[in-house]
Amino acid sequence: MKLSDYQGKVILLNVWATWCAPCIAEMPTLNRLQEVMGGTNFEVITISMDRTAEDAEIWFEENDISVLTPWHDTTYSISGKLRLPGLPTSILYDVNGREIARLPGEADWSSSEAKSLINYLVQQ
Repeated sequence: MKLSDYQGKVILLNVWATWCAPCIAEMPTLNRLQEVMGGTNFEVITISMDRTAEDAEIWFEENDISVLTPWHDTTYSISGKLRLPGLPTSILYDVNGREIARLPGEADWSSSEAKSLINYLVQQ
């Protein structure tokens, strides 16, 4: 998977792990955001930093995270490439693939404020 595969969409990229308590807390809100707003113009992408891809897949299944795809960084290099301060970190990309915002730490992505931000970005 490459971000360029999503050219033309606003992307919320979330880097997380099953052993990260704040990651676990925000994952259901990311799932709800994708469920409500995901589609032609917007996509939530989650990338796991777990030991194996199966760790994230099992966690998604056990916790009813049903509309997100559990991507996994098999090289464990995304943290360095994106200069992440820690987990979770969420990065918003505009339709041209440019980073426009970065949020380290847990967020409520199903909040009205988050949805308003996504709506604004999609309409740009």
